Amino acid sequence: MILLRALRPDKVINQAVKFINSKKPSVFDMTVQTNELEWALEHSSPSTPILFILTPGVDPYPQLENLSTRYGKDIQTVSLGKGQSDKAKEKITDGSKAGSWVYLANCHLSMQFLLDLEKIIETLGNEKNDGFRLWLSSNPHPRFPISILQRCLKITREPPRGLKNNMLSLYSNMKEKQFVKEKNELNKYKKLLYSLCWFHSVIIERKRFKSLGWNILYDFNDSDFSTCEKIIVKYLKDTTDGKVPWAAIRYLIAEANYGGRVTDEWDRRLLMVYANQFFNEKVLTDEKYFLTDDPTLPYFIPDDAGWKPPQDMLNNKAVNLTQAFYEMKIKELPSIDTPAAFGQHINAEISSQIADTNLLIDSIISLQPKKYIESDETTEGNPIDRLIVELLERIPDVVDVEMVKERIRISDANPLKIVLVQELMRYNKLLEKVRSSLMNLDRGLKGFILISEELENILNSLMDNRVPASWKFAYHSLKPLSSWVEDLIRRIDQLTTWAHKGMPTVFWISGFTFPTGFTTAVKQASARAKNVSVDTLDFEYTVMMENPVTGPKEGVYINGLFLEGARWDHEKGYLIDAEPMKLHYSLPVIHIKPKNIKLVTKKHFPQYLCPVYMYPIRTGIRERPSYMFAIPLNCQPTTESDFWVKRGTALLMSLDD
Repeated sequence: MILLRALRPDKVINQAVKFINSKKPSVFDMTVQTNELEWALEHSSPSTPILFILTPGVDPYPQLENLSTRYGKDIQTVSLGKGQSDKAKEKITDGSKAGSWVYLANCHLSMQFLLDLEKIIETLGNEKNDGFRLWLSSNPHPRFPISILQRCLKITREPPRGLKNNMLSLYSNMKEKQFVKEKNELNKYKKLLYSLCWFHSVIIERKRFKSLGWNILYDFNDSDFSTCEKIIVKYLKDTTDGKVPWAAIRYLIAEANYGGRVTDEWDRRLLMVYANQFFNEKVLTDEKYFLTDDPTLPYFIPDDAGWKPPQDMLNNKAVNLTQAFYEMKIKELPSIDTPAAFGQHINAEISSQIADTNLLIDSIISLQPKKYIESDETTEGNPIDRLIVELLERIPDVVDVEMVKERIRISDANPLKIVLVQELMRYNKLLEKVRSSLMNLDRGLKGFILISEELENILNSLMDNRVPASWKFAYHSLKPLSSWVEDLIRRIDQLTTWAHKGMPTVFWISGFTFPTGFTTAVKQASARAKNVSVDTLDFEYTVMMENPVTGPKEGVYINGLFLEGARWDHEKGYLIDAEPMKLHYSLPVIHIKPKNIKLVTKKHFPQYLCPVYMYPIRTGIRERPSYMFAIPLNCQPTTESDFWVKRGTALLMSLDD
């Protein structure tokens, strides 16, 4: 596995699973369990409640409702929260007398009531009606009463993994009455229901691709699906002229319902792309509507017309034939999902697997004991001491900002000159912080001062080749320490060269702490030169075919951007698919030119509006957002922008290596 980590880091997790399975085969049993509720019912009693421990994306109520229907039991539901305690007590009292079931949802929202519930449960054993059952659900909570936990049967269910298992889970929770409809309406409903199941499964499973899947992880769950299923039923029922209102359906599903959870504008764009693909007229009219861009994959909407069910299925009146047909077709789907099923490239899966490997390795390293100084080593021979000395030698000196102001004549208030001074001031603070913390750490290790908590955190980071958190206030970076130092030296070198030799021909935009401040300054400088309002200007972006020798007459040249999820065809000037195993590509120099918004020319090629992120975590962090701006890039003539939206294609200003 060590050799695999060096050669193919994306395969380490798979090998780790195989290794563990060889030692303990039952650990990674991925079989979907569907009978845990029946087991709990058989082993419970009126005085033994059943507790669902909730996990993200899993709602136990639909399965519980189906179980109550099969057993002919009435189920009373109370969603706990403020003011619901008396209602819950009343339902428990009535249910224990009538022999019905009571479901108390979200117990973690009413901790005070749980103290009373302890006493109530003690009295349930006195009731003579054996049909009563008390079902509870709760998120893990440190104040949950231990006595209730000890008395309950506890069930937890992880969300299904994979498209196949997600769809099977949705269909297994459906009721027979859902398929009782007028023939023409039923034919449309069956296809739209299958498409909705696929849509739900895709957007849930897409999180496996990390930042190439969703910028932010969302807790889509079965309740979202149930609401959208009702939307489809309503619109099909209310349609009198045979025309399905697709725009309304797409809006309610992707914008109002699922989209209600989505907070990132680029994630919302992706959601709408999927909605346009899975909810349109062709879903109903095509004999075999493919759900992926690749028609060679076995993902399409099946049609039960002409299907002859086996005799044993016909004889079983409890089986709904329509539901059984679709479950049978879902079971025929591949157990392992290819990235193409999501409109993704194989590199997205490789990138995700490398991230999982790095997380595993980082977790193992964090568990190792820290050993700062070996007993048989002198201070000079200690590796941490050598690292501190090396860093102090390499870190650039603070720049004399006042001298720079005089040299560049900042008195004319040129926006770009102001950006240069502001950047130097921010970097000076960083350089002072790095140098002072290294010197204090060196003194602390030699016993001259006490090592504070901050210095200890810096020491631990240096030992793990990580950038200390206290050094990231100027700009966020995921690079290891060695690469971060090289990057910092290059950033300072760009600014000092600019200060002493004038504006560079090409600006390395990744070297700014606030890239958007630089682009705003470019726009302001152009507005002053043209004597117009800044609001009337927008950027026109042109990817250069060759590296420029001199600066442009208007605007600026920038570089330092990396394509993720695609590559650039340098000869033809548009986006094309990336090569397998190559995750990032450098984008050529870009000319950004401020122009009147009405005069920005449209390109002949279809264009993809590509978001630009400061670092690979597209979500950003609390202190610093990652999203900067968006650049329109030419698409290959045979592909539309939706293709690259599903690819998760973006530009990054820095990488993590």
